[in-house]
This record gives sequence, structure tokens and C-alpha cells, in this order.
Amino acid sequence: MTQHIVRGYPSTMGDNYQLNTTTLIRHAARTHGDQEIVYRRPDGGWDRYRYADCYDRVGRAANALRGLGVAPGERIGILDWNSRRHFELYWAIPGVAAVMLQMNLHLGRV
Repeated sequence: MTQHIVRGYPSTMGDNYQLNTTTLIRHAARTHGDQEIVYRRPDGGWDRYRYADCYDRVGRAANALRGLGVAPGERIGILDWNSRRHFELYWAIPGVAAVMLQMNLHLGRV
């Protein structure tokens, strides 16, 4: 599967290394791929999955965003609880060079 993760600008330090969200999640998958991410589901139970699986799902989410026509610089709002889906979009949206806007679920209660 071809991933459509956008690479940033070349490094100004002459080392051709980019420190961006894609680099960080890829590093976690490569060096700690079997390490588990433990999170709480909305129903109160616990669930877990590995960084390698997370990186795969982030790539799939990035591909889905590009398939929907999301271009670099576009703004995408997220209205979700702290969930697995939110966590994956947190990495995928900057990975396609879009801007993530986290909406406040509690704002309507004011």
C-alpha cells in the first residue's frame, strides 16, 4: 500500500533529518513496535494495541484523508472524546500537511 504522508522541508542543519509528527510515530513503530498502547474505551473498559499496528492505522487514515481530497494546509476539525480514533487522527492529519483543529465538546454546556 502506498502511503501519502507528506514530507516537510529539507533540514537546515545539513543532516537531511526531519523532526515532524510522521518521523516521531514511525520511530515509535520501528523501535518499539511490540510495545502496547493501553487506553480506556468510552464504555469504561480497557483496550490495547501495539505501536506497529498504530502506525499502520495512521497511514490508512492519512490515505483516507487524501482520498477525500484533503490538501496540504487545509483545516480539519476533530470533535471526539479522547479515543483511539482521535489518537490516530492526531498523527494522520499533520502527516498529510493539514492543520488539525480540536473542537471543545463541552463548549455547548456554557
